[in-house]
Amino acid sequence: MKDNKVFCILPWVHTHVNTEGDVFPCCISWSPSRKARIGWLKDSSLEELFNNDFMKQLRLDMLNGVKRDDVCKDCYDREDGGFKSARQGYNKDYANTQEIKDIIDSTNKTGFVEPKIKSWM
Repeated sequence: MKDNKVFCILPWVHTHVNTEGDVFPCCISWSPSRKARIGWLKDSSLEELFNNDFMKQLRLDMLNGVKRDDVCKDCYDREDGGFKSARQGYNKDYANTQEIKDIIDSTNKTGFVEPKIKSWM
C-alpha cells in the first residue's frame, strides 16, 4: 500500500457519527451536503453500516488505487496543496506493522471486513 496514493486505513478501523445519527467513513468526509454519508443509526446498526455496499466499494476502490473524490476530496486537496493530510497521518500510524497487513488480508473479494473499529468520533 506504500505506493498507493489513494489508500487510507480509516475505512477499515474508523467511522464518524454526528449528533444527528448520520454515519460517515471518517470525520474528514463529513460535509454539509452529506454526500459521503453511509447511512443513519436510526435505520441501521453501526455494524450493518460499516459493511454496507458503499463502504465495501470504498475499500475495494482504495485497494485498487481508485480515487474517490466524493469521500476523500479534503485529504486529496491538502496533499495537492503540499500539506499533510489525515489520510497520510493515519496511514503512517499503521505503516510497517503486521496489523495493516492483517487488516488488508482480512478484506474479502466483496470489500467486507469483520468490524474491528478502533476509533469513532
